[in-house]
Amino acid sequence: NSRNRKNFAKLWSSTRSFASQLGWKVGTGSIVELYLSQSPTSLATDVFVSPAMLNRFLFRVTPGKRKLDEVLTVLKHVAESLRVPTEISETIVRRKEGKVPVVDVTTSLNMVIGETTQSTAEIERRLLEFVGTFLSALNSGH
Repeated sequence: NSRNRKNFAKLWSSTRSFASQLGWKVGTGSIVELYLSQSPTSLATDVFVSPAMLNRFLFRVTPGKRKLDEVLTVLKHVAESLRVPTEISETIVRRKEGKVPVVDVTTSLNMVIGETTQSTAEIERRLLEFVGTFLSALNSGH
């Protein structure tokens, strides 16, 4: 429902400012989604984060040119370090410029923010920890 979505948008504020600090241009999708683009120091050209479905939390990375293997390595490394079980898969998406390879890190929102109802501050912190850890790794290349 839309009230939940608006509330969720507020939960992104730490993650948004963190991404901005790393040099990402932060756009917002349909309230709950984040679109990050054009970070000059990242292995990725774009990152899309969508917790739109409760059972699926998606962190989608569009690697820079010839950076696919590097992106895969970095994401796998981060995924192992986080306490959240994730699945990493490569897929092809259609974009204006044609077919583009992307790497999807998928988990569930419950895995990211915890099963139990928590304070909004705690949920915000967990979102930042999950997304921020991946973003930092993409920006530092390890």
